[in-house]
Amino acid sequence: MKLVKKELDINKVILINNVIFIKGKEKCNVDGVFVSSDFELFNDLETVYRYKESFLDIYNYKQKSFVRISNDSNYLKQSYYNKGRGLVFLSSTEEVEVYNFFGNTIEYRLFLEKDISFFLENSIIVTEGKSYTYKNKISLWYIQPLELIWQYTLPEGFSIFKQPQIVDDVLFFDSFKNGNEENFVVGLDIKTGEVLWQLLFKIPYKEQLLATTLHKENKLCYGYLGNLYQIFNPILGKIVFEKEMNEKINPYTNAIYDNKLWFVSGKYEECKFGYINLANNELELLQDFPQEDDETFEIVYHQKKLYLRGKYYNNLYIFEE
Repeated sequence: MKLVKKELDINKVILINNVIFIKGKEKCNVDGVFVSSDFELFNDLETVYRYKESFLDIYNYKQKSFVRISNDSNYLKQSYYNKGRGLVFLSSTEEVEVYNFFGNTIEYRLFLEKDISFFLENSIIVTEGKSYTYKNKISLWYIQPLELIWQYTLPEGFSIFKQPQIVDDVLFFDSFKNGNEENFVVGLDIKTGEVLWQLLFKIPYKEQLLATTLHKENKLCYGYLGNLYQIFNPILGKIVFEKEMNEKINPYTNAIYDNKLWFVSGKYEECKFGYINLANNELELLQDFPQEDDETFEIVYHQKKLYLRGKYYNNLYIFEE
């Protein structure tokens, strides 16, 4: 791939519903169209918001523009857009405001001092614990009326690490103990909270579950970290494929686009990027990407362009096939 552009001071690159958003200090564009940069961008599983203290907008994909839904951004601690019902769930520290995007009206409010991970059609998945970084409980609540359905508590010392994921009726998530010395992965029946499967891994990473990047089309998780490539079935709770790769690569960032598992590995002069073709599980691209800094990259691929944004130095590199 050929490097076609390097942009400085880029703090966010988002791809949702086939639209790419790039936000920098002095510039912001949506699918190549410049818009004012005097706001923050926030994305969730369904859409993109922009906000300041004085307003809150949501991106309308039919109109291809941002639409004002509130003159107050205090409800942006967490949010979720239900496209089918046109509802926008906006959460502050204590209150959830459910806004009808089609009718421009507030449907109802909830009062719940917990961190919401998912808004489902008539319920919410909640994580909680002793602090924001230590969360050892997960639960399902109906929202009209507000009622606890089930709650699951992790074994002593474990804390939920990343955003839980949902495949069919299985809710699954990573948890860690003592930093990353032990990794406990569990799958729950989302309707009842029943434990469907659970796995415990310890370092070194050859003994640890690596495949956590979910492929939405085939409902499998893929991972290429360290020297191990792995496929995991989150519905069954089983590793279904595994092989050791070239130890000199050692990727640390994964993302799935166009049935390819993209990765970035190494640092300084040893930095590389590439992809594994998920149709045949073969490494088909490996390209040098030398750096002056010890950088960690986010990956977005869109319309034959690869976007690599550095998390620490905010440099965006755009490659084209």
